Amino acid sequence: MSSTLTPAHVAPPTAPRTARRVVALVVALPLVVAALFIALGLPAAKSGPHEVPIGVVGIDAATLTAQDPDAFDVTTYADADALREAVLDREVYGGVAAGPGGVQVLTASGASPTVATLLASIGTQLGASVQDLVPLPAGDPRGTGFAAAALPLTMAGLLPAVLLSRVFRGRPFVAAGTAVLAAAAIGGTVSALLQWPFGAIEAGGWAVAGVVALSSAAISLTVLGLIGLLGSAGLGLGAVLMVFLGSPLSGLASAPEMLPAGWGAFGQFLPPGAAGQALRSAAYFDGAAAGGHLLVLGAWAVLGALLVTIGVLRRRTR
Repeated sequence: MSSTLTPAHVAPPTAPRTARRVVALVVALPLVVAALFIALGLPAAKSGPHEVPIGVVGIDAATLTAQDPDAFDVTTYADADALREAVLDREVYGGVAAGPGGVQVLTASGASPTVATLLASIGTQLGASVQDLVPLPAGDPRGTGFAAAALPLTMAGLLPAVLLSRVFRGRPFVAAGTAVLAAAAIGGTVSALLQWPFGAIEAGGWAVAGVVALSSAAISLTVLGLIGLLGSAGLGLGAVLMVFLGSPLSGLASAPEMLPAGWGAFGQFLPPGAAGQALRSAAYFDGAAAGGHLLVLGAWAVLGALLVTIGVLRRRTR
């Protein structure tokens, strides 16, 4: 009886299943690739100013928005000192002030080298002098250190979650606790790297370390929670949220307002985007305007802890 069960007899029943899998993969893989192109490539390909907050003093806002009405979100200030304060508080990226001494453009490269360059070019057109209120460090005058940090910052949270979910399989609370401890160590390590090899920061190292640690913990706990609830599908969902959406939509390489309209704003509600802007505040602005971004990171960390707890309770119930 067993001698008749040759491969030729066993193969036909599996053929329809194999065919369905082939068709499903042929259809699904191009969709996945298309999603990757859209998530990773479209924000860069369609980048440009969209409602970039700037200020003006003594000139008509229409002067700056005549060519592209959607490029800037213009606020009028009483005098140049008020505009300077707004730049240092991260209310605006910069602005144009006209007075008895002529026209001056104020920028802040620490907030965004891309926007600072854009405003400087406007100053050239107006024949204005340009003052950078928050210049980048001498060790990284073009801001490449922060621009290149978007994906590594995301992976600093994702990779620990993947590793810990394997090492502490079946012990999610141990994995979560270890993730928090590891996040603190990762924060100090990344801060040191940004300060010395990259030269991206000169001060605020402890504040930068704290932001990186909170970002790493937020991402790690969220991904651990998703893995605990959904298994490998949870890891996939976490990777989509943090890497394929969060990293390109963070705006860390330029500014959230330089991404396609609405995309940059959405990115600030994901950990990579919130971490990126909080890092700039901590490194260059003494923490100005970091509160909202830190709140987003804290909310994700709490959500991740809740997901881990829910996963444990579900397993115990079963």
